[in-house]
Amino acid sequence: MRHLDIILLQQFYSETDTEVIAQLVAHLYQGDILLAVQEALTWLQGTWGFAVVHQLHPDQIVVASKDSPVTVGIDLLGGQAFIASDRKAFGQQALTVVRLQNNDCALVKATGITLWREGKLHTPQAVDWQGIPTDDLGHKAGYAHFMWKEIMDQPQSIMQGLEGRFEACARHVLLSELETLKEQLLGVKRLVFLGCGSSYHAGQIGAALCEEMLQLPAQAEVASEFRYRTPLIEGETLAICISQSGETRDVIAACQEAQRLGALVVALCNVNHSTLEHLACATVSVRAGAEVSVCATKSFTSQVVTIVLLLLHLATVKGIRSARMDQLMQGLQGLTLAVETVLAQAPAVAACAGEARRFSRFFFLGRCYMAMACAEAALKLREVGYADVYALPSGEMKHGAIALVDSSTLVIGFCGHAHVRKQMYSNLMEVQARGASVVLCSPEDEEMRSELWWGRFVFPANDDVLDPIMYVIFGQMFAYHYALQSGFLIDCPRNLAKSVTVE
Repeated sequence: MRHLDIILLQQFYSETDTEVIAQLVAHLYQGDILLAVQEALTWLQGTWGFAVVHQLHPDQIVVASKDSPVTVGIDLLGGQAFIASDRKAFGQQALTVVRLQNNDCALVKATGITLWREGKLHTPQAVDWQGIPTDDLGHKAGYAHFMWKEIMDQPQSIMQGLEGRFEACARHVLLSELETLKEQLLGVKRLVFLGCGSSYHAGQIGAALCEEMLQLPAQAEVASEFRYRTPLIEGETLAICISQSGETRDVIAACQEAQRLGALVVALCNVNHSTLEHLACATVSVRAGAEVSVCATKSFTSQVVTIVLLLLHLATVKGIRSARMDQLMQGLQGLTLAVETVLAQAPAVAACAGEARRFSRFFFLGRCYMAMACAEAALKLREVGYADVYALPSGEMKHGAIALVDSSTLVIGFCGHAHVRKQMYSNLMEVQARGASVVLCSPEDEEMRSELWWGRFVFPANDDVLDPIMYVIFGQMFAYHYALQSGFLIDCPRNLAKSVTVE
């Protein structure tokens, strides 16, 4: 009779599924903690990343991983061992770092690590680790919250994303991370962008730009849905998997499914040596720097910039050259200054957000790329402001949602694109006539008098695909100040996690 037959006859009480593992290991323990964990793993289903310690073996820690990040750092000189899910937890420690892969189990001591892979002894492979630079450790630098610091970081983070990749004078884009994939990229005929939350919104912008600029069919997919339907993926498909941490469980699963179906997979990550980086054919870093706040701010805008660079690089590989590409590169050249102009309006945004607390319902409305910016801005207000907030292409309001509009509604209109601005103004007038108050966000427009609107913000005009960056930054500032003046948690909103490693 195996041990499990006995376990089924026992009862225990727990509030978490993790404690089931502890109960199982405890029952199987017969003097050797490693053997107990290894046998327990044969009964487990699902995903896990855990460490086990035993009072009778204080010098040993047994760790195991399946589809969940576990990293071990050994300080051989100091006689110490560290275990974490995120390597940033190691700080500036100079360590020998080993990352566990799927179905790995390891015995960790202060003097080293013994690793088993698929039940067999395996030589651990250390990853490159020099310790995180002081500037990347996530200090608030005098700001009250990480979220506000990271919002204000965006001119710098955007500049970091462009540095060494974009030569403004030569109008040339180079992504060295993709140099080994030139032949495969040449044959790409279709793109799919996979992400969750903010990363999905960045992918939506990328898919729209791909069809506009490269004339290649493209779509953005919610990663958590992708593997549960029957997507049409061929060998000529480029799948771009987007994740700030590189550990998002749903994106990792979507990446594996895309690979299984024959796609060429490129990852966009903000954290090096992640699971997604390990799986993908190549990884392009978004270079946003450490982002501590749960709400994605600078990582989102850096993702958009990186996606634009990636598509320009793909165009170059395919020998495509157009006036549209030149226009876009000119927009990149002036993007940092445009972002600084938006950030300078922070006091006015704070005042607007404070006054907006009297409304009970919010809509963000836009068209084309602005509709995608609305989805991201609404997500920020929902995450930290716990607000009843919706985002729609403005033309969709009359197909049902306008029934929710009354005097308790605030509508924020993103009117960044000249070719649909008249339609946007018409839609905003429609909700205003039904009692809603309207905040207008647009470039300078002499035809629209400021007294028509409850609030008015003027942003510089750039390129249609880059404009969402500025309007989303407004949304980030609005959400921050709304939450701050409401007394809500900022950096750690309820029920949310920075890296979602469960399905």
